[in-house]
Order: sequence, then C-alpha cells, then structure tokens
Amino acid sequence: MVPLREMLPGLALRQTIDLSQAPLTINPEIEAAYDVLRDGDTLTFTPKPGTSAAPRAKAANAGRDARAQAARGPLECELSVSTINISVPPTFSVTQNFALDLAVSAAHGVERLVARGEVNPSVQVGVEISAGLNVSFECKAELFKIRIPVGGPLAFFIGGVVPFEAGFEGGIEQTAVTVGLGVQVQAKANAEFGLACPVGGECEFVRSVTGEAEAKPEWNLPSLGDLRVKPSIGAFGRVKLEIGNPFMRSLRMDTFYAQAGPKLEGSFAPVLSQVIDTAYKSDYKAAFEAKAGVGADLGDALEFLGLETLAVVELAESVDIGRSPTGSMSADRAGFAAGEVVNFHVTLDAGTLDFLPVIGPYNAKQIVIYRVPAGNSTWTEVARVSASAGQAEFDLAYTAADSGAASEFTAFVVTTLLPADVFALEVGTPRSVRISADLPESIDEEAAFTVTVENSDGGPYQPAPGLLVSLAPSCGIVVPTSGRTDAAGRLAAGIGVIGCAESVAVTVEVRADEGTPVLARTTLDAVVGGFEFGDDIYLDSQAKIAAFNASGITRVVGNLSVELDEDPDDGGGGETALNATLPGSSRLGAACRSKVR
Repeated sequence: MVPLREMLPGLALRQTIDLSQAPLTINPEIEAAYDVLRDGDTLTFTPKPGTSAAPRAKAANAGRDARAQAARGPLECELSVSTINISVPPTFSVTQNFALDLAVSAAHGVERLVARGEVNPSVQVGVEISAGLNVSFECKAELFKIRIPVGGPLAFFIGGVVPFEAGFEGGIEQTAVTVGLGVQVQAKANAEFGLACPVGGECEFVRSVTGEAEAKPEWNLPSLGDLRVKPSIGAFGRVKLEIGNPFMRSLRMDTFYAQAGPKLEGSFAPVLSQVIDTAYKSDYKAAFEAKAGVGADLGDALEFLGLETLAVVELAESVDIGRSPTGSMSADRAGFAAGEVVNFHVTLDAGTLDFLPVIGPYNAKQIVIYRVPAGNSTWTEVARVSASAGQAEFDLAYTAADSGAASEFTAFVVTTLLPADVFALEVGTPRSVRISADLPESIDEEAAFTVTVENSDGGPYQPAPGLLVSLAPSCGIVVPTSGRTDAAGRLAAGIGVIGCAESVAVTVEVRADEGTPVLARTTLDAVVGGFEFGDDIYLDSQAKIAAFNASGITRVVGNLSVELDEDPDDGGGGETALNATLPGSSRLGAACRSKVR
C-alpha cells in the first residue's frame, strides 16, 4: 500500500464537509422490505405489509436452527441461542446531520479526520426466545450510507462513505422456557469520532458520545417458579467512518465508529425467593449506553495515511437513566395477638416514583403486603391498595387472625410498566418504629413537650437514639423544627400557639437521615386555651392582642387591662386593632389612646 503523502506529496486540504445534504444510498435489502420516508434530516423505515421478520444469521456464531432462518430478512444477527423469532419486523428511525472535518497539509500529512453530528435512533422491536439457560443476541441492519462528497480524482484516495446502522441486542439468563422481550426506545446523542494529529504531538483517537434516551420495557415472562430470570434488551444507532474508494468496498477501510442507545435490564424472582433471601430484591432499570471504537481495518488505514501509531482509548460508558421503585416499610407494633390491628406504612423513594425522571411514567400501580410466617414456605396476601399518580405514602391495615410478629410481613410494589404480580418488586420488611409525646391536651400560650422514639426488630421496643425527628405545626411555632434523638430516644421541644384558633396539630416524622424514607409518622393534637369570656384580661404585647383577636371574644365583661410601652422591639404599639366592645365605664388614658383603637 502506498501512503497518501507519497501519492500526493503536495496535497493540502482543510475543509468541513457537510454530510446532511450529501447523496445517500438506501441499503437494497432494506429498501425491499421497508417503506422509507425522509423528512428533513430524519429517515423513517416502516416494514412493508407481508415483510418477513426472519433474520439472516451470521454463520460464524449462529446455531443450526438460526442458520435455517437465513433464507430471507434484512437483519444480520449474532446468536447464542437455538431459536429466536421476531414477531413483527422492527421499525427504525434515524436522524443524521453529520459533518466531516478534514485537514491535510503537505508538511505534516493528515492532521484531522473527524466525523461529528447526531446519531438519534428510534427503534421498536419484539422478540421471542426459546430454550437455553444463557441466551444472547445482537441483530443489526445497515439502513443507508452517505458518500463523502469529495470530487474529482481525489475521491478515489481520500473519499469514503459513512454507513448508518440500527439494531437491537439483549439476552436472558437462567431460563429453559419461551420468553418474550420487547423494547421501544428513542435516543438523542451527539457523537464525535476520528483521529487528530496536532502538529508536534502524537495522533490520538477522538471519541465522545453524549446524550439522553427514553425506553419502555415489554417483557413477557412465564410463571417464575423458583428461578431467577435476568432479561435484558436494548436498541442502538451506530455510525461508521470508512475511508478510501467510495465505489469499491475492497478498497475501503473500516476505521472508526460511534454508537448510542438505551438498554433495559431486569432481575426477577418469585415472592418467596425475595423474602427468604434478605440480600436480594427484584428490580429493573434503564441505562444510556455510549460507545466509540475503532474498526477492523484501522491498521491498514494508518498505513495508508502514513501514520505509524495512534493512541487509542475506546469509549464505553453506561449511565442509569431510570429505575424501578424502591422504598421502605414500617409497622406500628412489633408483635400482635389475634384480633388486633397492625398498621403498616409504606414509603416509596421520591426519586424512583417515575421510571424516567421528569419524563415518566409514574411507575407504581399497587402496593401489596404478604405474610410469610417464620419457617413457612407459603405466603399469604394480607393487604393491597392501588396507587394514584405521584403518590409516595401508603397506609395499609391488617386485622390479625392469630398472634405473630411484624417481621413476618413484606411489602411489594406492582409497577405500571410491568403490571403483573409475577413482576412484583420487594420494598422491604417493617422496621417497627413508634412515636409517643407528652404534649399537653390544652395549651394557653406555650408549652414544653418531649417526643420519644422507640424501635423494634421483632423483640421488645427499645430507645432509638440518633434518629432524625422533624416537627411541623399546623399553626404557631415549634422550636426546634428538627433534631436527633438522644441516647434515650428523646427530643425536647417547645410550642407557641399565639395566633392559633381553637386547636393545633403537630406532625411528627422520623427518618434515619435527611432525604431517607419516613420510618414512622404521627400527629399530636392539642386544644388552644387562652381567654375565657368574662375573665379579667391583661394585654401587654402586640402578640397577646393578636391572640385575643384570634380567640373570637368580641365583648369583655370583666376587667380589661392594656399596657404597652414605647419599646421599639414591641412592634410599634398602635398597629394592632383591639376587637372588643368595652363597657361605658371603661377609661382609656391619653397614652393608651395612642396605642389602642
């Protein structure tokens, strides 16, 4: 192979080539199987009626049954399973607005050869897998390719094509039955890949893929039995850079590629397996995966470009973009006797309510509580409640048929995306936390009280030190509004009810730490006392005047004394109106008139 600089020693070129308007060629097999619609930079591929979904197997990796399907179909698949059926041909949509940065100088040769732009795949596919304990597959199709518009004789030497591919991949572990996997994805990614050779420096592989994605799972699993099933499926868009003769494949070299798309992964087990194995919980998630790497012909390409070495660090990143709900569970008692009511509280973590944050959907359909008595191999549903959009807190009650412990119960969530009990995900077993407080039944102006927190893991209740307690009054003020329990599980606080009418309620919540799920919640109630009709009343502050007005008294029969000084810290004295009808014998001094109307 003759290097480019020897063929064209005086070549100097520095140009950004816009590929969005360059001619493109649809893959003939795709064109035969799909209706292609172009709208600006976006091409949509919709299967034609009657199109076969059978893939073409890659002979080097496919089994006998897969090769039998190779008669037709535009997809090329690498399979490690005896049978894979695609129920409906996948639909594809790809947006491209790529450009090619090309810089060649007579003094230094190739300085930059970088493709950059968007690779935005949209894919919808469903597959059915039969047999095998560990199954994996990858199917892809070259949808179209863009010829790099370098004109004249140069096209034979420094031209090339940019192929666009779309496909799907996945697998399943530990199954010997037929399993259905499906996915709908929409990804938006910006990619940059190629080589850069700064003057005086070493050539480097340029790689960057950033973006976001949406994904929706469609899994159809049989009854799980005692198996743990781990399905995964994802879809991707891939763009390549092949340099050389754009007209003859044998004179073209596969050099670099970039790929982006979301992948869905899950792990599922029956209720009993999740309860017995305290270290395991079923779950599923979506991740945005980005890759950028080099092609099989990179060595030949470097020789052609006159480069000896290239520092290559391939890109492979995975960022979680969505996950199934998680949470916690609490009970109001550690043990119970027949006929007693056990109240459960389930909290779903706020960050997992929507499968994809902000995008959605809200991913809780029902909360279910099962009872598995110690040493028993059966489970019984004892409570179930439906979820409303955005709901994170759930209260469920169970009237005991016999005696037992709260630790025998486990909460599960049935999700919106996989709305079947077979996909139920464990939330947790209860940590029994109870709250008590000595808030007075009636409060005149202010009162001190103590909140006591205790917990139990199936045994007697014990003081719970170090837990975070938050206090929120319906009116008035509480000091402090939050704090941690001491060694005895207590938090001292005070409440002021000035401005409250008739009653006050204080909501108490207990957490392990800020931002963690609520372990227990209760409401403390008290009656607001104060001025009685006909009593002698002494008002010496603006706050007391405000409290008097809030009490509802409008006529005073006893003695009413108002004494306000000129202290500027008292709020200005005459700015609060006193709502009362005074007897005719009342006398207001000159100093008082200026302050009370």
